[in-house]
Amino acid sequence: MKGAFRFIQVSFVFTTSSHPVDALENAFDNAEDWLRIADHLWILYSDADLRTWRNRIKRVAGLLSTDTFFLSEFTEGEYSGYQLQATWDWLLKLLP
Repeated sequence: MKGAFRFIQVSFVFTTSSHPVDALENAFDNAEDWLRIADHLWILYSDADLRTWRNRIKRVAGLLSTDTFFLSEFTEGEYSGYQLQATWDWLLKLLP
């Protein structure tokens, strides 16, 4: 389902040393933009809802049934932390 653009954090717990990063990032190309900020953590900028992303991610080749992931939305002003300046710059370039 399409709607307003939002930031979606996607975090993974992989159960083996083999991670389907390329396949995941190919799926993330369906977002308007995305940024990998840690080994198992991405932020997407998308107008698709969490259910749509959950289904897209579950279909990624190489993702095991024992691998888990968590999706959550956040909005302008609803985040805080310590990140590289490039991460903050990426977030700010996409905010209206």
